[in-house]
Amino acid sequence: MKKILFLEPAKFEMIESAEFYEQKSKGLGKSFLSSVRKATQIIKRDTLVWPIVDFEDQIRRYILKRFPYAILYRDEIDKVIIIAVMHMHREPYYWKNRIITHKI
Repeated sequence: MKKILFLEPAKFEMIESAEFYEQKSKGLGKSFLSSVRKATQIIKRDTLVWPIVDFEDQIRRYILKRFPYAILYRDEIDKVIIIAVMHMHREPYYWKNRIITHKI
């Protein structure tokens, strides 16, 4: 089974979002992290199921069920690279420069 690797900016935004939710309501941040963890396990099981949102770089998107977030990732031969844990109501392509910056 493939490894899941988070780019540092994706890891940072995931933690930042969890902290935001935890401040809103005790336990909600943990619930957010649990949703992300479950999503990565689902993605890992069948990486090619989720729709491509960027055909040039083959970036796919998985939408979380409870939170307005999507996980953007790229399937590699031996790993899945998480590009962003993005809020669905913010700038849609802010993550594009991560592909160039991190040379994935």
